[in-house]
Amino acid sequence: MTLQQYTHHDRQITVLAVNSVLVVLSVGAVALRFWARRLRQVSLYVDDYLIVAGLLLALGVNALLYAALSVGLGEHVRNLSRKAVQGYALNLFAIELFWNTTMPVIKFSILIFLKRLFPVGFMKPFCNAIMVFLVLWFLAFQFTTIWQCRPVYQAWAHTDVSKCVSFVIFGAAAAGTNTLTDVILLVLPMTQIWKLQMEVGKKIGSSCIFALGFVICAVSIARLESLVVEVHSAREDLTWTDTLPHLWTAVEGSLGRDHVVG
Repeated sequence: MTLQQYTHHDRQITVLAVNSVLVVLSVGAVALRFWARRLRQVSLYVDDYLIVAGLLLALGVNALLYAALSVGLGEHVRNLSRKAVQGYALNLFAIELFWNTTMPVIKFSILIFLKRLFPVGFMKPFCNAIMVFLVLWFLAFQFTTIWQCRPVYQAWAHTDVSKCVSFVIFGAAAAGTNTLTDVILLVLPMTQIWKLQMEVGKKIGSSCIFALGFVICAVSIARLESLVVEVHSAREDLTWTDTLPHLWTAVEGSLGRDHVVG
């Protein structure tokens, strides 16, 4: 059965189930990270604190996804009241703000960890350059999200959408550049591991750990693809067609952070 063949009940159960699994994995992975630090009596670093911030932000996305179910996510717009549709749009606005913040925080944690792991050569200045890019990315997309409509409340009031930027095109741009940084963060450590003085077996093992980033890239690409599909749709049934992008948004934040934990 394809996603398009689901009933609204099926879609809402899918969102509820996937979101619940993500919450358990998120909290469990971070808890295990700190438990391992304690067992090994290892001091906490900045990247450890950032991953906690990333967890809280990702849980914020999860909470908003739960809330979206109560305002129509997974249902057809024609079955919803105007108040529910506006509530859904406001929920979507909040999810955008959380996602825009979650991604840079998680990637900052990865970059700080990489700088600590590979303190010599080009890695440090390259990581610093990516961090500057992430700050600029955050400012650009966060401010555009906030002022995507004028006045701001039109983002959820929808009484005069002619004064709003195209959300889907804007979202696809954010997702595309986010995917690009995912790929960079996947390739970056691979270039350094094989320069280390260690046994080939350990190099392969370390490469496999970082190769988990392929999953994150795949999720980012899937999310981007789902947004591009929406660019070519009329988006007249927003609460129905947004189900998949919403799920990918939650999965990306949770798995991205769990990859750092790993």
